[in-house]
Amino acid sequence: MTSISILDGASKRKKRLASTFQDVGCQVRTFGDNDPIAEHSTDLLLVHYGNDSDDVLKVTRSVVVYFGGGGEPDGRWASRKDRGPQCHSIWRAVAPDGSSGYLTSAEAMELVAFISDIKEGGSGTLPAFLQTPPDYSLLVALCILCQGYLAVYAPEMLALDDQLKRLVEERSSKAKVGGAMWWLGALGEIPDNDGRKILPQEDISDAVRRLEERLKRECKWPDETNLNDRGLGPVKIMLESLTSSTESEDRLEDGVVRCAFSAIDTFLAIR
Repeated sequence: MTSISILDGASKRKKRLASTFQDVGCQVRTFGDNDPIAEHSTDLLLVHYGNDSDDVLKVTRSVVVYFGGGGEPDGRWASRKDRGPQCHSIWRAVAPDGSSGYLTSAEAMELVAFISDIKEGGSGTLPAFLQTPPDYSLLVALCILCQGYLAVYAPEMLALDDQLKRLVEERSSKAKVGGAMWWLGALGEIPDNDGRKILPQEDISDAVRRLEERLKRECKWPDETNLNDRGLGPVKIMLESLTSSTESEDRLEDGVVRCAFSAIDTFLAIR
C-alpha cells in the first residue's frame, strides 16, 4: 500500500486530496496549521507552498510534490525544485476550497504508479500534471507580428475600425516592416546588424532554423514534429519564405502572412 502524507493549512482542500488518494487504496496522513508535520517516512509527501518549512526536510520520502492555490509556475518553485531527486510541482492551481484543480482518481492512480516505479529503481513516467506546461509565448509573438504586418500592408485583412486604420497609416514606416530582419530581429534570432539592410543568406537560414527549433522546444513538441501535424502548416510556409527575404524592404506576401496569422490564432484559441 502506498503511503501519502499531506501538509496543507486549508482543511477542505486537504480533505479532498486525502479522500482522492484513499479512494485508490492509499494510506493517508494529514498535517496542517495546528498539526505540525512530524518526522516520519512516507512514499509521497504533498506540500502546500504556504505550509512549507525546513521541517519538511526531516520527512523521509520517495517523492515530494508541491502545490499552490495560485497555480504554477512562480518564484516559489525555483527555491524548492532541488529538494531531492524526485521533487515536483503540480502546474495548476488547486483551489483552497477543493472546488477546482484537485487531482482526479485517474491522476492519483497515475501518480501512485509513478511512485511505485521509482521505489523499484525505475525512472518512472512523470504524470502530465507534474510536467512543466508548454510555453506558447513565441507563437503569441509571431501572431502579434503578423497583425502588425497586416495592419501596415493589408489592413483590409484585419477587422480594424476606421480610427485605427488612420492611426496605422499615420504612424507606420513601411520600409521598416516586413523583411526577414524585421521578423527575426523582433523575435531575438539575429544579432545587432549595425544598421545593415542585408544579411548573408546563410545567417538568415540559420536564424529561421533556430526559430523553428525554439518553437518546438518551448511548445514541448518532439524534434521530429512537423508543423503541419499541429495545424500550423502556414507558419512553416511563412518561416521558409523568410529565407528568401534578406533585405529589410523584401517583405513577405500578404496572403502568406494572413494564412499564418489565421493558423496561429486558431491554434491558440483552443489552448
